[in-house]
Amino acid sequence: IGLATVSVVAGLAACGHGPMGGSGPEAGMGPGMGMMRHHRGPMSEADAAKFRDRMVERATQQLALDDAQKKKLVTLMDKMHQQRLAMAGPAGKDGVRPNPREQFQGLIAGERFDRSKAQALVDEKTATLKSAGPELIAAAGDFYDSLKPEQQAKVRDFLNKGPGRGMGRGWRQG
Repeated sequence: IGLATVSVVAGLAACGHGPMGGSGPEAGMGPGMGMMRHHRGPMSEADAAKFRDRMVERATQQLALDDAQKKKLVTLMDKMHQQRLAMAGPAGKDGVRPNPREQFQGLIAGERFDRSKAQALVDEKTATLKSAGPELIAAAGDFYDSLKPEQQAKVRDFLNKGPGRGMGRGWRQG
């Protein structure tokens, strides 16, 4: 349920031109699963907030959200951002969060796949999902349930067609 909810909202949020719904330098995901500027490192919290606000504005336009619905979407986007940061893991002494690619590379650094390290990584990510899941699900439910039937239909249509088609394509193009 949590993953489906995140997929719905991520689809709604994917309203830019880049790989993760952004356009220009803020597009994409970087080390530690935080948004990144192409090859220039993770976004600052201020830049992440600007990016979120732009996504919310585009979703607001596409779905004709009222102020109360928009506020619920902002809450949901904030919960998603917190979840992404939590999934990446705590920042090290240098302030940088673990890089998922490097974590995986660590599993195959030797002659044998490090199964115990892989299981520990899965256990850590699962525990993070389970602990934050109820808040994320509640925020997604609050947002979706606040939508009018025609707005919900647009969301369902987007999911039925998939990213890059239908409503999602229009969001990325404009």
